[in-house]
Amino acid sequence: MSWSQHRDFSIPICRVEVSNDLGAVLGDYEMTFNDFAESIIDAELRELNAKTIVGHRTSTKKLSIHGVKRSTLIKERIETPIMNKGWIKYIRNDKTNTHIVVCDVQKQLWDMYYYKDKLQKVGHPRLLFIYQVEVSGLIQGMYCFGVQDKNITGETELFKYPYANVSSGKVCMGSNQLPQLTKLGQCVTMHNLFFGSQSTNCYYNNESRNLSGITELRELYSKMESSEFPDEWLVSENITLDSFLTKF
Repeated sequence: MSWSQHRDFSIPICRVEVSNDLGAVLGDYEMTFNDFAESIIDAELRELNAKTIVGHRTSTKKLSIHGVKRSTLIKERIETPIMNKGWIKYIRNDKTNTHIVVCDVQKQLWDMYYYKDKLQKVGHPRLLFIYQVEVSGLIQGMYCFGVQDKNITGETELFKYPYANVSSGKVCMGSNQLPQLTKLGQCVTMHNLFFGSQSTNCYYNNESRNLSGITELRELYSKMESSEFPDEWLVSENITLDSFLTKF
């Protein structure tokens, strides 16, 4: 809440901003202090959710907080712009009752497993991991794409993950189970479970996966140990970040 500081107002103006726990603004109201106090003192709060604040007077019909609502349309889908490193974008879709979290993982070397063989510092391009999460914290889907852009925007081109166990961006974890989240912020560490699980040959096809010219996945892993991944080897998915996110 905020209050007007203008001296020419005998009754201060109250502004009420309703937001979720991630800071996304869901409603914006203006009213006099008298109206605000009347709504709070005379009302028994019945419901407080992401869409509305509803109360009822003891002797009259149900009412909502009265004031001029700045936004007249409640959107089913709320999303942030592209943000900073780590967690770079969030979408909440009320229609499907899911959260979408986009995480940026910088270009680096990762310790991995090829079946049971441990691999040391395998070069990877910069990656985006995208999570579709139920309100219960269950991860419905985990997606992974390579990117080349220095600055991520909605027009950023998405590329195939150049190794295995990812098809059309969707990660296959095999028999490994992703944990149920207690906080959406935990998404920024979920990629560690992907790299820590066994890589198989699943979905690896050199002709469509990368431009290295190496047909055997194990050979490619060996070549890329302690080596930076060449971005020119990436194969485009022929889709931008914004276009991919429309599926959610």
